[in-house]
Amino acid sequence: MQLKRFLRRLCGHEGGAGLVEFAMVAPVLILFLLGIVEAALMLFLMGEMENVGRHAARSVAIGEFTEQQAADYIQGELSNGIGSPQAEIEIVLNSGSTELESEVVATITIPGSQLEGLTPAGIVRPSQLVSTVSVPRQ
Repeated sequence: MQLKRFLRRLCGHEGGAGLVEFAMVAPVLILFLLGIVEAALMLFLMGEMENVGRHAARSVAIGEFTEQQAADYIQGELSNGIGSPQAEIEIVLNSGSTELESEVVATITIPGSQLEGLTPAGIVRPSQLVSTVSVPRQ
């Protein structure tokens, strides 16, 4: 009997309904926002990898860097810019049949295990990030 009276009394009051609704929606909203931030960080990282790879490949193409110097430059720039992920760096000099077909290809691969520190909530977890840049040799 007392339980019925208590439940009737609760059903009549709507105070605090907004707080309960917010408590239900807030975790989803927070996860959504964290996902956006982490995706933006991954896009930033991809842009950094491409810019650094382009600069290194261009430097090899004009003879400013050797392949090893370009790999060291890429690793140093990634360490300074985004922390210290150990990237797999490959610089390849492709010789074509003509001078116009010759190119320098820089491939930067960061394994997913190196990206864990960059994704604080762990919502965006790529298995690896790969950036390949091709620059004609001169």
